Amino acid sequence: TAGGAEPPATRQYELTTPEEAVCAVCLETDAAEANNIVICECCGIAVHQICYGVLHLPAGEWLCDFCDALRAEAPLPEAARTRTGHGKITCRLCPVVGGAVKESTVGGGGWAHVACTWWVPGVKFRDEVKMEGVEGMDCLQAARRNLVCSDCRTRNGACIQCSYKTCATSFHITCAQRKQRYFHWEDGEESFTMDMYCSKHVPPDAPPPNFSTADALMSLEDIANVISGPSHGHPVLPPPPPPPP
Repeated sequence: TAGGAEPPATRQYELTTPEEAVCAVCLETDAAEANNIVICECCGIAVHQICYGVLHLPAGEWLCDFCDALRAEAPLPEAARTRTGHGKITCRLCPVVGGAVKESTVGGGGWAHVACTWWVPGVKFRDEVKMEGVEGMDCLQAARRNLVCSDCRTRNGACIQCSYKTCATSFHITCAQRKQRYFHWEDGEESFTMDMYCSKHVPPDAPPPNFSTADALMSLEDIANVISGPSHGHPVLPPPPPPPP
């Protein structure tokens, strides 16, 4: 389905299993106590609890924030679905359709990928633990909005630039993830740093990347599919759970 058309009435994609799942935010598979990978029963996106702000494992089905909103607005006519519209998962900070998104309830509203929210300067979560309330998208400088991504060649959303001082190479966060650019963040005693380098400028003494490090056996196509999720941004709601007895 493309161009904002209605999604198919029946699901045309399969959900993965927790054992095979890769987190759509950090691209890693490791799970631990209190940081399991959960899978949305609607769009099929897989995320670590910490990467998506899931504080407690659900007893039954789990829906990501977009699909939870989609279910809430399903009884309404499309024109009245102010949060989910025609049901297509889009990000205001990049052109990638689908993925692990969170909602902005200020300014123009809309949705943004967790990874984009983390890495685009000026954008943040109101609650960084629950990953709720994307803020700052309406205040981004025009210069950042006008940067052209070196990978997808578009200005759609907002890019960041290579951390090398004299390099102007720009990327959407998800485009950089899909091409496995170098990401590293560090929470030091006196400062918090976040670096992303293009392939030409990774410092020789740079520490190993610690974000968006996909398994070496994954193809770039596999990585793109993990970021978008099996529904590729066109989720189909499962039947509602039965009422409690």
